[in-house]
Amino acid sequence: MKNLPVFYFLYLLWTTIANGSVYVVAEFDEKDATHILQAAFAAPYDTVFVPNVGKDWIIRPIVIDASNKTIIFESGVIVTAKKGAFAKGDKLFEIIEQKNLTIIGYGATWRMRKEEYLTGEWRHALNIVRCENINIYGLTIRDSGGDGIKIGRGRGQQPAYSKNIHIRDCILDNNRRQAISVISVDTLLIENCILSNTNGTAPQAGIDFEPNNSDERLRAITIRNVDSYGNKGYGIQFLLPRLNSSSMEISAVIQNCRIWGNSRGGVMVKSIAEGVAGTITFDGCIVHDNLGNSFTIQQKSKLAARVNITNCHIYNSDDYPIHLWGPAVQLGGIRFEDSYIVDNTDRPFLFVQGGSSVFDITGNVIVNNPFGGYMSIGNGSRNVSVQDSIKTDITAFVAIPEMNPRGGYFTTPITLSLSTETESAEIYYTVDGRDPTKNSLKYTAPVTLSQSALLKTRAYKDSRKSGIMRATFTLAKDLIAPKPPENLKVPE
Repeated sequence: MKNLPVFYFLYLLWTTIANGSVYVVAEFDEKDATHILQAAFAAPYDTVFVPNVGKDWIIRPIVIDASNKTIIFESGVIVTAKKGAFAKGDKLFEIIEQKNLTIIGYGATWRMRKEEYLTGEWRHALNIVRCENINIYGLTIRDSGGDGIKIGRGRGQQPAYSKNIHIRDCILDNNRRQAISVISVDTLLIENCILSNTNGTAPQAGIDFEPNNSDERLRAITIRNVDSYGNKGYGIQFLLPRLNSSSMEISAVIQNCRIWGNSRGGVMVKSIAEGVAGTITFDGCIVHDNLGNSFTIQQKSKLAARVNITNCHIYNSDDYPIHLWGPAVQLGGIRFEDSYIVDNTDRPFLFVQGGSSVFDITGNVIVNNPFGGYMSIGNGSRNVSVQDSIKTDITAFVAIPEMNPRGGYFTTPITLSLSTETESAEIYYTVDGRDPTKNSLKYTAPVTLSQSALLKTRAYKDSRKSGIMRATFTLAKDLIAPKPPENLKVPE
């Protein structure tokens, strides 16, 4: 992986300082710094640098009124919601109708006071409303009374969406409603993020895609290399009852994500009516150890946007690996391709709940189950042609390698170990983002990383191979902005 962040930061800070276009926040109020940050964000500079002063920046709700600007929070900065200062609809930060804004916070944290917020679901940490070209990099966002990040349009205003949003290298933990809510967006990339431990009020998902009106959109969405785990709801869910045949075509790809340990289930796609066009594709995802079903697809018309499950690995489901239900619609329009399902329980890998029939379910899966692989579908089902390659010997499956630790941010070189549950399997890995083969580095001893890397690993046994496990390792020295020069330092 190219070391772009260090180049970016060095270029940004030193050239902008030299040109006199950086504003270093030189005031601090330990009781309430709202007015200081609000004024800094509105200052006529290209770059605003919020320094680590050794104490929390305590704030009331702030609207970031700043286009064409970069805001950098130094590593170690903690922005904390002021106690008792947030009513039900207040946000820690809100960006409304702004363009070309980048917020960088590697090693910095925004946190609210979730323990105070016993009612309501709208005290978001960051609300992005009808914006364009917004980048959020490296922040930890936690303990909100609503969503860690919400992306949408507000209440009925135009345009009906935000556009060109990029969220990268962020951790969103212990938020009340969602780690991320996506209401309406045109072109969204979320990558290398951790979405964890959402709990408090429904839906409690890692990511919830849920438009409120038919003129809103879910277009050109890519979610990749994301971990969604420990959430009380689903890891990822699409809940789309408000869209109809007049809505813009859906296009979403969930790629190389790991969805695990969620309480309600792994993935849920629900309520897509006839005439809602488009595709939702899960590609190369690992879905495992979730309570409930690994994939739940409900009330999705066969004539609505197609759902593709491609090269995914599904194992250790608490309930069914694939669960379909939809008595009110002709349920279907689903394709499987080269996906693997591992199950030790005598049950169908694809189960259609009583009373439902399915149509247009196609493709192929590999099922590893000592009891055999089979489907349970309604009597009226039509055009169901999933060709399942049954492997009754569970040992024929090569388990995906595990990493310890599995990615993250580090201040010094780190050592990681790789392992697989498949006896006598050999593990290969890469550190440059390429898919591993038998010509890649072979794992024989713990690996030490001294620079940032996208590590990919897979196991081989004889002619068989596992899926790919991947994780991003980020060395802080590559990502943290350097301190400003002495003549701009914050006074004691």
